[in-house]
Amino acid sequence: MKQLECEEGEPNRAERIKVLLSEYQACHMERDHYDNLIWLVGSVLVASSLALISASFLEGIRCRFFSVILLAFTSLALMFVWCLHMSHWNHYVLWSILQLHQIEEKLCWLCFDVKLHYQIYKKTQSLRLKGRMLGLSILLIVLIAWISRLVILFFETNVVRCHWLISLGFGGTVGAVAVILLCFYWHATENKDFRSELEDTIKNRDECEKKKKKNEQED
Repeated sequence: MKQLECEEGEPNRAERIKVLLSEYQACHMERDHYDNLIWLVGSVLVASSLALISASFLEGIRCRFFSVILLAFTSLALMFVWCLHMSHWNHYVLWSILQLHQIEEKLCWLCFDVKLHYQIYKKTQSLRLKGRMLGLSILLIVLIAWISRLVILFFETNVVRCHWLISLGFGGTVGAVAVILLCFYWHATENKDFRSELEDTIKNRDECEKKKKKNEQED
């Protein structure tokens, strides 16, 4: 394998370890920062979206079709903004995690037993799908709440006079559902490269662990 030629010569073992540990710490800080940012903004937008559902039951609004529909679209728009926000910054979180795995793999080949994220990966495989469904579950709760609210509005409003308005409301809700679910699908497909590289890194780490155990048995 061709190696890089540095102007000051190849860094020694101590310098390599120092650089890896510095990057390891930086990746931890970046992952925590962007993950906190996602849920900080999410706590505001999701809470506002749920508050609008409650506001649609206030006296003077509950039977006004246009007011309820306006609240519904505003609430769903807030959720849509959060989905875009989460999709954008989640890349920084995922690639920071990937880099942490790769650094731990390099340290393993240097005979350092750093395996925090490796152990987390191995012990939480059954929970990984549930974690991915968290954002989608919050979104579905809001959507189901608004669909239920429109059903209530349908029975509280004059069906004959407002039939086309009710149809418009349901059509708009279905459209919003489709758009937001497409955002989640786009987000999932974009993460294929991350999952592929992570699996390759885990395989390399497994190989390293096997060699370490073999060397320990021989000693």
